[in-house]
Amino acid sequence: MQFDQLNRRAFIAQLGCAAAAWPLAALAQKPTMPIVSNLQFGQTQGALEGEGKAWLVGLKQTGFENGRNIIVDAVPVPNMEQLPAAIAAQVHRKVAVIYGTLEVALAAKSVTSTIPIVFATADDPVVAGAVNAYSRPGGNVTGVRLRAGDEQTKLFELLHELLPTATKIGVLVFRGGVGIEQDMSLIETAARSMGVRTFVTHVSDESEFEPAFSEFKRATVAAVFVNGHRYFALRRDQIIAVAKLHGLPAVSLQRAFAVAGGIAGYGADVDESLRQAGIYVGRVLKGENPAELPVLQPTKFIFAINLKTARALGIEIPPTLLARADEVIE
Repeated sequence: MQFDQLNRRAFIAQLGCAAAAWPLAALAQKPTMPIVSNLQFGQTQGALEGEGKAWLVGLKQTGFENGRNIIVDAVPVPNMEQLPAAIAAQVHRKVAVIYGTLEVALAAKSVTSTIPIVFATADDPVVAGAVNAYSRPGGNVTGVRLRAGDEQTKLFELLHELLPTATKIGVLVFRGGVGIEQDMSLIETAARSMGVRTFVTHVSDESEFEPAFSEFKRATVAAVFVNGHRYFALRRDQIIAVAKLHGLPAVSLQRAFAVAGGIAGYGADVDESLRQAGIYVGRVLKGENPAELPVLQPTKFIFAINLKTARALGIEIPPTLLARADEVIE
């Protein structure tokens, strides 16, 4: 799938003026150290904290530390509509590396073939058109995939085992995210095989979380499946708080979701994947060619269950499911 969320011609046309529209303080910086632009949707909190620390660890392992020999600029991107201006500003600054989600990588690739781009994404970068192949990406883009591809199906199966009498499951999706069609195809196929209907709601801003869960509640869903976009990963606490407010069990595609209070989480070891992404940024800064750095895929997966949350919701976890969990949070 090509980057069809943005009109390419309109995007390129913005290059001449978008940089001027971006914060002047950012454009005025002329440090002697190379800049790594870390673009994140929403606020920058989380970009260099929480899971972001693992990314910084990877950078440090290659000899780079923020403020010592590089500048890591955490750039907030409020929404998809403002992504073109954010990318244009970084290209105008001639930053050393652009880092972010697959949406960021695709947007940056469409306007620069010289600045190296490193991504961390749950979606398939080959299907999206960001790279030519996993083994030899080609061009100026490489990165790390946070999923192997079938976690959506496996987590839905686990959710069905957790709530075997459920007939309707809510699905929270990031509006405009790359790879959503593929994800939803997997989820819908799994749901049909189990005789379960899905109720899908799209959001792209934190202000939409509460209305989305209100819709889920009115639709009488038994639980909510939170899709595995990085936007949601950085806002898991807010999502879990709203889910608890409405008395709905929620699951998502990472262990950390269960640790934070979701009823269950299943997915790759995200900290390890982000550490590898940080190492890739460091290797690129040292002069390695992104075209020759294979896209990395996860090899370790964790299934976590939160018993405390289950008890609060009055849900009894089947013993067979507990036995399969890698981690049980009391």
